[in-house]
Amino acid sequence: MKRATRPSRFLRVVTLALTMSGCAGSLSFSSSFPNGGDRVSQALARAKSAQVVVPAPVIVGVADGPRSVFAYDLLAQRLLFRAPAQVSGMPIAAGELVVVPEGTSITIRRLRDGSVLHTLPLDGMQLIGAEGDATTSAVVLSTGGTMNVRSRLIILQGERIAGDRKLTRGVGGPAVLGGLAFVPHQRVHVSVVDPHGEELARARIQEDVASQAFSRAGEVYFGQRGFYRFDRELEQTAKGGPHYWKLALETKLPGAPPLLVDSSVPAPPLESALHRVALSFAPHANPDGSLALLDDALYLAFYRQLYALAPDGRTARWVHETASDVVGVRAVDGGLLVVESSGALTALDTQGRPVLSGNLGLAPIAARVRAERVVFGEATAELLPIATQLERAARNPDTRLVPARAFAAQLLGPVEDDQAAQALIGLCGEEATPTRVREEACETLAQ
Repeated sequence: MKRATRPSRFLRVVTLALTMSGCAGSLSFSSSFPNGGDRVSQALARAKSAQVVVPAPVIVGVADGPRSVFAYDLLAQRLLFRAPAQVSGMPIAAGELVVVPEGTSITIRRLRDGSVLHTLPLDGMQLIGAEGDATTSAVVLSTGGTMNVRSRLIILQGERIAGDRKLTRGVGGPAVLGGLAFVPHQRVHVSVVDPHGEELARARIQEDVASQAFSRAGEVYFGQRGFYRFDRELEQTAKGGPHYWKLALETKLPGAPPLLVDSSVPAPPLESALHRVALSFAPHANPDGSLALLDDALYLAFYRQLYALAPDGRTARWVHETASDVVGVRAVDGGLLVVESSGALTALDTQGRPVLSGNLGLAPIAARVRAERVVFGEATAELLPIATQLERAARNPDTRLVPARAFAAQLLGPVEDDQAAQALIGLCGEEATPTRVREEACETLAQ
């Protein structure tokens, strides 16, 4: 009888590696997949080792007459396409693609010309989010809610669907960096996923909700009431600290817009007034690694008024009023990009002065801006005192703006000059002032 030979060390190593690889794939998005650990650093290193190509700055949105989806190139200042479609939700630019809700389906279109590449059924779900880089795009659909949740994660390499996973868990809006997707799920986890939909690493958070992820300047951030940076700190399970920034307002903002969208709540219809009220910000890393807001500014859009606020919302840096309703805003390095329902496009610098203007050539009912920075021109407008800006905002006759007008009166309180006091006296004493604005002015004056 021949004696059994012992397997070589090389064969044992190869077998173990294959076993671990298969095990990792089978555990993807299961409750058994491990949190934190070295997997986080390894996945992050893989994402950052790829060449980071910042996606071209574009505006995508919806126009009527007839209902259509469009894309606009911010660098070339020209319309890329306008395609008639029964658009039922906000389109999202994801790398070189545009993801468009259209009735009971989504279409995935080429960004450069609007041609349809894929049509996928929503199957009772809604578009939660999408993002992409030069090579990879990720799309998330979900029913939302907390009971009997169904979700779908679709990953494309170029124009080809490389991964398609159906999940029985809530999934948030994804980010993409270096060809990998960063996917929030179960409201407490963020996983790094390869282009085939296999989970490579997972982090768990405790002080916020993992609802939306986004990439900016070669980093990935995620959260809801605030934002985390996806970095090595997450290996030990995030507990806030230096790599977490939380929105801590000292006053209630008009319309109460969220910092980041709650992915468990249905998106408002395109015609909803909620698309006219929004916050915009950009994260910034301080030299010590702590997080802050870029340009130390939180931007509030409310119909035809724009406020640049201190991060606590207590004071205003500037106020800008537009000729028509704001349908899209985006914080960029050095200021804010604004899209109006008239089609007007404006860039404002950190002092609120217009430094770029243009027109889309159509009238959008909703728009989403993708940009990190733009080339600003020279500011030519005269800079008015902040007290004058706030008083004008408080006196705007548009009745839809009453909540923001009362907010402007409140913001006059911290302005330490006689002009602000005189403005409050006038607003408090004039019977023509709407009751809500007058009461806020009187209370602020008393304080």
